[in-house]
Amino acid sequence: MSAKYPKIDLTERLCESPYVKASGFRFSRRLEASVKKTVDDNLMAIKKSTKAREVAVCFVSEKFRHLSRYVDAGGVLSSIPANKLSAFELERYRVRRSFSVEGETYGVICAAFDRNPPAGAGATCQLATVAFGTVVERVLHAEEAHRRVGDFLKGISLTIKMKDIYTYYHCIEVQTHAAFLASMAGLTPESVEALSIAGLLHDIGKIAVPANTLTKPATLSTEEFTLIKQHPKIAADYLNEFPDFQELAPFVLHHHERWDGRGYPSGLKGQDIPVESRILAIADSYDAMIGLRPYKAPMDKPSVLAEIRRQAGLQFDPVLARLFADCMERKKHEVSSVINLGGANKN
Repeated sequence: MSAKYPKIDLTERLCESPYVKASGFRFSRRLEASVKKTVDDNLMAIKKSTKAREVAVCFVSEKFRHLSRYVDAGGVLSSIPANKLSAFELERYRVRRSFSVEGETYGVICAAFDRNPPAGAGATCQLATVAFGTVVERVLHAEEAHRRVGDFLKGISLTIKMKDIYTYYHCIEVQTHAAFLASMAGLTPESVEALSIAGLLHDIGKIAVPANTLTKPATLSTEEFTLIKQHPKIAADYLNEFPDFQELAPFVLHHHERWDGRGYPSGLKGQDIPVESRILAIADSYDAMIGLRPYKAPMDKPSVLAEIRRQAGLQFDPVLARLFADCMERKKHEVSSVINLGGANKN
């Protein structure tokens, strides 16, 4: 079988999604709060112990200038722009000490005085440079870790595309249907966006499955099916490697559980299954049935929706299954009644 696929890029959807951008924002805010306290405490300690009129820090390399956002602007604690550093050098009474990491100078701590600096001012500033070096090292390591998240997303999407084009576009379709059902079910916008990314990543565990098994145009053997059944756990293990995506791991891990408890990998039943996983299960099955696969022809939409209704209370959450089928059938974009999803995060 062959199919003509739309020009949709999984990497772009992943990296440009509000969820991923928001994770970057959360990362920045957490790091800023932690680092800023260390920076402020050290600069204030210099101010108090030396009676300096002003204490400031300057990141002298353009490469590291962005680190200045971790320092208070204004007041006695400030960040000196590099082009203003020369003006500080004209101060009659001042102390200047540089700080570095692995031999590379990142910036300087500056203290200005109304008269000659007291004895020990230089040593106090020098001591602070040690803390500043540690701070810079933490920031750079954390930023590198966050960059690895982007590399992970790009690498995963490219690997999926190269290994199995069916899985690649299946992930994109599951994202669309999962986000739609989550919205119809009344989950918060934040939960909808998280589930959207989970939809894109739900089958990344299949990169560990041989391509000839994924694309086999016949019934899988017992051994092959056992191998396929490992993909939710493999995917969850991948996501657990990245703090910003750990909350998605349970959604992906349990997207092949069944309402009647006969699913895998954990045999969870009913509302013990995370609601996000229940949504993914419906979105996943819908696209699997309606889409083209190496081993089967696509089903028509009425037949797929009828099967989803038939499996309500067996394979699928009965409330979500009927809601999805009704909304897809009528192409309805709002929910007129309140439904109880058993643990769903609702507005």
